[in-house]
Amino acid sequence: MEGDFRRPLRQPNGFAGGRPHPQAGQRPAPVTDLRPAGQQAVAAQPPNHPRPQFAQSTYPAPSVPAQPEPPAPARPAPTTAELIARHERETSPQANTKRNLVIAVVGLVIVMAVALVFAHRAPAKSNGPLPPNITASQVTIPVYSPKNLPAGFKVSGYKVVKQDVLNYVVTNSNNDSFYVNIQPIPAGYDFNSFNKRFTSPNTYPTPIGSATSGIMNNQLICSIVTSKSWVMINTAAVKDTADMSTIAKALQLISI
Repeated sequence: MEGDFRRPLRQPNGFAGGRPHPQAGQRPAPVTDLRPAGQQAVAAQPPNHPRPQFAQSTYPAPSVPAQPEPPAPARPAPTTAELIARHERETSPQANTKRNLVIAVVGLVIVMAVALVFAHRAPAKSNGPLPPNITASQVTIPVYSPKNLPAGFKVSGYKVVKQDVLNYVVTNSNNDSFYVNIQPIPAGYDFNSFNKRFTSPNTYPTPIGSATSGIMNNQLICSIVTSKSWVMINTAAVKDTADMSTIAKALQLISI
């Protein structure tokens, strides 16, 4: 209808009526900052924080707890019959004999151990004046040595020359040497003929037998014959007949 002004006609440029309307893509952004353009703040950009990197954690595998062992079954209490049988076994003669045997063996072992300890601690067996290296197997005849000699006399040099032959030396205060020889009595030896070889022989008693002394081959010799041994003393000190007699009268039996 011509001349209808209720709805304005849309113009080709997109405007309806007097004020143009912008297209959808041409709409301005809303204004929120009314300050002049030189004073408007630049919109702050959000900080660019790096994203934290988390290391992968390794956790040990959970351990499986060990299963507890089942408790051992309780041993039933012995019955009266079992107690009686055990008592009879422990008190039987066979059990007592075995127990006594064990006790005896243990006691014997203890006694032997104590004896060995005391044997090692005990002092060595003394051979009297003889050194320990001279044994009874070396000299099986009776052996004699002077005892209680006067001051100044000294005995030394014990030595086994051969089986059953023993030598030693006695010195007096003048340092004169008297050599003592002990040996077995020779079988069938004629001592009367031997004594006749002495020059001015002198016979006197001693604790071990009768002694005969005198000069023989320019030496002073004393001879004593016992039940099993022949003791001879000789010295180059011919003048010391008194000391020879002193040594012969001091001779006594000693043990080996």
